[in-house]
Amino acid sequence: MKKLFIIITYAVLLLALIAFKRIEKCKNHSFIQSFNHSIIEIRGFEFNNSSEKDWSECLEKYDSKWGDYCEYCEDYEDSYKVFLRNICSEEIDVLVSVQNETKTWQVFSRNEMKPQDTLVAYSCKGTGKYLYWVRKAGDTEVVFPSVTEINSAYKE
Repeated sequence: MKKLFIIITYAVLLLALIAFKRIEKCKNHSFIQSFNHSIIEIRGFEFNNSSEKDWSECLEKYDSKWGDYCEYCEDYEDSYKVFLRNICSEEIDVLVSVQNETKTWQVFSRNEMKPQDTLVAYSCKGTGKYLYWVRKAGDTEVVFPSVTEINSAYKE
């Protein structure tokens, strides 16, 4: 009976680990704070997560500007721009949202962003808040949120 309990316990822990690895795959969202353990130990068994790259670390904010000229804005006095760069050696896919004064989000995407490539995201009447999601270029297992999902999840 005790052996059966131990086997069931290990099975449950293994399932939890598999679920944890799936959660880790979704951690490429810059706002989500997830457990970032490089090694998980379950009663003598070791599972090493360190080979999974955190792709959100590839996108660097190198500048931001208020009231800068914007060819897409009728009135750019209250505009906000954020300047982002791929600092990794691999190509990435990026989704960036910049918050408008109305608390809705202006969304920009860029696929296959090459190393050192840049992206400028803006709001004509911005709050200064922005979000971004990053994944390895072409990794369709990591799904970016839709504009509707972003607007309902991040109202503030």
